[in-house]
Amino acid sequence: MIKDSLFEPKQAQNRYRKSMKESRLLNYQKIFYFSPYKMFNAQQTIDDIKKGTANIFIDNIDTAEEYLKKSASSSSSNKGIIQAIKKALSFKIREANYDLQQLVKIQPKHSILHYNLALTYAQMGNMIQAHDHFVRSYNLDAKNYLSGVYAIMTGQLINKENPKLQSLVKDSIMEEAESETIDLYKTLFEYSQKNLLATSDWLEKDYKLRPLYLALNVIIATSLNKLDIAEKASQSLIVLLPHDILPHLMYIDARFAHSKPLDYASEVMTYLKLQTFHFDDLYFGPNITRYLYIQQNLITGQLYFLREQLKKVLEATQEPVYELTSALALACLYDKAFEESYTLYNQLIDELKVRDAQTLFHGGVASIGAGHHDNAIALFELSKMKDTNFLESRYALGLLYMEVSNNEGASIQFTKVGDNGFTSEFFNFEIDTNKLLFEKQHLKQ
Repeated sequence: MIKDSLFEPKQAQNRYRKSMKESRLLNYQKIFYFSPYKMFNAQQTIDDIKKGTANIFIDNIDTAEEYLKKSASSSSSNKGIIQAIKKALSFKIREANYDLQQLVKIQPKHSILHYNLALTYAQMGNMIQAHDHFVRSYNLDAKNYLSGVYAIMTGQLINKENPKLQSLVKDSIMEEAESETIDLYKTLFEYSQKNLLATSDWLEKDYKLRPLYLALNVIIATSLNKLDIAEKASQSLIVLLPHDILPHLMYIDARFAHSKPLDYASEVMTYLKLQTFHFDDLYFGPNITRYLYIQQNLITGQLYFLREQLKKVLEATQEPVYELTSALALACLYDKAFEESYTLYNQLIDELKVRDAQTLFHGGVASIGAGHHDNAIALFELSKMKDTNFLESRYALGLLYMEVSNNEGASIQFTKVGDNGFTSEFFNFEIDTNKLLFEKQHLKQ
């Protein structure tokens, strides 16, 4: 039932390399990874804050740390944002997310708080909550164009496209006077609309080398097959963030794009072994790093060693283990250590209370691999409830219901999937003809 191609290195490589260029989800997650957190200057007037003019962007760790230290005497609400941003910039995304949730309860009409909270949700891979708070942020401050564009992006990812919102954001941005920041917003908006030719102008700009700018260069250049530009931009990104994993993975995508499959695996393994990562992004940070790094370890045949590394850190760390457990569970899943993955996902879901749709779905996949089909049904049902538009969960449920002869339940799920070109990344639809023949002969007897 689970596709063998999910675990086979050569096929995984083909799928991975194709998705790096075409996957909207992965490219948006890269954008969210490098997106700046925002804060307001507490010395500005309330009127200025409402107009959206009293905020700064923080997208460079060193500069941010310097600014945050100088802001120690800010108002209590600003202090809360400062502490949350410090955690986010240190890859303690889940802790930052929790702190921002508490601040939003106190100040529910604070646009910047909702933006920062939404960004942590997006980095954690929870696009439903991210969309909700990006929309709220934009509704509270129509000049917060980044929230507007990101609300469009996350809406696309959860099948909640809003033409009215798209039109409103587009018209508002286009009315603004030309500037570096407005150019960024326009480019992000055009990219969200798949207007790649319109985004190509961004590659000609000579702006300061900011992480988000460079990441956008890589993504756009790769989409336009301008791999020399993508490689150069990813090298600059590595200079800015030499110990983060994601910039190196983006460089790999550009540098080895034309390598043959066997050469690619060897080149990637050699390259990764030479790097000095801090691994905080893998252990505690955004979801995109864990997924892509695990995929590269699958391709290069290094998953066992990655699992051992994660186990050692998990045993020794004094930090919260949510993302570490998630990373190990996913690595075990792709390494076909299904029972171990099943146990870890149960721990993540039952004990650590991590219950987003993607985690529940992966827990269901691990359950099937380990032969616990009843548990899989329960997890896919929960995943579907968290995200009614998550077609992988519905498709898996349909197959499992067919397996237990619940044809009505299967029909409901398959109808919801519809005929929209969906192809499951995880599951095959197979009919056991030997079983059918046996049952037919048994009935005759």
